[in-house]
Amino acid sequence: MNNNPKWLSELEGTVPEAAYGISINAYTLAFEAWRRGLSVSFENGYSKSRGRHFIRYVISNRQKSVKFTHNRSDQVSQKSVKNASNKHKIRKILDGKNVPVVRNEIVKTADLKEIKSKIDEFKYPVRISKLTSPAKNIATKTAGGPKEVAEYIGKELNDNKSQKFLIEESADSKHYYAYIVDGKVIGVYTKETPYITGDGTKSINELLIDSNNIRKKIPSITNLEISVDQKLKNVLKKQNYNVDSVPEPGKKVTIKSEAGSKDPVEVTDIFSDAMKNKLVKITDFLPGLIQCEVEFLYDENTEDYSIFTINGRPGIRNYLYPMQGEARPVPKAIIDYYFPETKGEYLSDTTPKYYFDYEVVNDDLRNNRLSKIVLPEHRYEPNLVSKSISFQSDYNISKLKKIIRDHFIRLKFDGEFNVMNNSRFELIIVGNYQDAYYFYDHLNTKKYLKNITMTDHDGGVNVGYKFNDLRTDISDTPPKPSGAAKAVKNKSSRQIQAYKKKVRQRDDRIKALEREIEDLKKSQSWKITAPVRKIKSKLRK
Repeated sequence: MNNNPKWLSELEGTVPEAAYGISINAYTLAFEAWRRGLSVSFENGYSKSRGRHFIRYVISNRQKSVKFTHNRSDQVSQKSVKNASNKHKIRKILDGKNVPVVRNEIVKTADLKEIKSKIDEFKYPVRISKLTSPAKNIATKTAGGPKEVAEYIGKELNDNKSQKFLIEESADSKHYYAYIVDGKVIGVYTKETPYITGDGTKSINELLIDSNNIRKKIPSITNLEISVDQKLKNVLKKQNYNVDSVPEPGKKVTIKSEAGSKDPVEVTDIFSDAMKNKLVKITDFLPGLIQCEVEFLYDENTEDYSIFTINGRPGIRNYLYPMQGEARPVPKAIIDYYFPETKGEYLSDTTPKYYFDYEVVNDDLRNNRLSKIVLPEHRYEPNLVSKSISFQSDYNISKLKKIIRDHFIRLKFDGEFNVMNNSRFELIIVGNYQDAYYFYDHLNTKKYLKNITMTDHDGGVNVGYKFNDLRTDISDTPPKPSGAAKAVKNKSSRQIQAYKKKVRQRDDRIKALEREIEDLKKSQSWKITAPVRKIKSKLRK
């Protein structure tokens, strides 16, 4: 792709790995409310039908409280959500209101004549799905004509009796997804086969590295990076390329097969206001559906469209992290609707970027160890600074941990104490600027601490205090007593992966800065200003 997506700046460095995957829905909405000064609490819910615990959260101020599950509030009509989940039913409702819909039929027989009578006028190819319930269908096959449909259904009926099948037209058409809140289209995206765009200088392998650097930042539970493997080489070979080829400027090179997973691409601005209004009016036929997603087919040349389905339980990750285009602020739109009095109530640009720990929410609530968690208030103070302090020490880590923690609490710091290896440590702190410099000076008085440095920290900071043991090399870690070994064993794999990722990100940042320095030294401006630097150097002497 062009590898220039624009994501929301407030989410850069403020999404913990525990909030990746489906948890991103709840986290980003709670985060948006929290940074506006609203109260946020998480509760342990239990679903009898599913036989498991789930997380719901409450956003409130002095006037009202609103309960949410994922990113949907309890004020959304459950009846409308249920009606929307039945594709066949919702299409009948919309068709009766003269809304263009994707034509479909439910088929229970393999009789070719009957199948022809139902789907002969459909646009081919068609999608065949097994109907397991009114709200659930499993897409299994596409077919190019009635005969192919009959053959497939006949085989399935022989293997599985009493099957019903949903046949839908236009199986190869591009789908679009529009998120609607309170009668407004907040964003639209489509899905495209992953590709990179040539610039005339970089090889496919180099462009792939750029693409993967973006992909690994997306808060997904799966690895979205594209591997240089035989599958990729086969895809490139069909286009007369290899990994060392340098595509022409603007040339799109596919890096995954058409049948593979696709990338979200934001396309909101290709739709006219008239088209957006048509999508909004569709939700009028489902009273109380305050927020939803409309999935539809669309011809950009004619503006012809047909509704595929309405989703009353949509995720929002693809709107927040498109691989191309601009992120759409769905969480902002939702909080604006439920708490309009908080519109624009954000922190100043100089306030450090806080986030909250989602690990305890995900683990302790979902596993029924806690019934409720209330987030601390978002920090508000004009004199806050964010600093990174690194040092070396051979001092006992347990004693060092206690000393650092006591100072964090006494000075009301937020942040982390990171053990990088047995002798190298890092502190991320946010606090009053006077306290931060006092703390730095205090550390410099300790003989057991060496090579102490302090720099500005521009990343996110966890509210409260957190200790992270980031040592990953076994040879770097001495044998631990049984109590410590037991504590390490009890660490979740998610935590360990999060710590490893922090180390990788820090190393990547260091390498990027080193590359920038080298590029600067090679630049023309560096060469031109060389005499000036020499004069300054002599003056210092």
